[in-house]
Amino acid sequence: MNLFYSEKTNTQSVFTKTNIGFLARSITLVAASKSSEDIQYSFDGQNVAGDISIGEPLNESITFTEIWIKSASGGQEYRLWASSKP
Repeated sequence: MNLFYSEKTNTQSVFTKTNIGFLARSITLVAASKSSEDIQYSFDGQNVAGDISIGEPLNESITFTEIWIKSASGGQEYRLWASSKP
């Protein structure tokens, strides 16, 4: 099983790619900022797959090797975990 963890990272105002480094099947994305701005994520860098609010985790079972993250004004903190085990 492969694991990926990203310590607190700040969003940009445009989608920024994070390479996971392996074929991930599950993801947990947690918004850690104190701002009221949502964080958006994408699996292709173009289309928004969803939004998460501050303190709200995203848990999805999917297949991907990279993910794009952004927020409207940038600077929002988040943490990202990924695993190859579903």
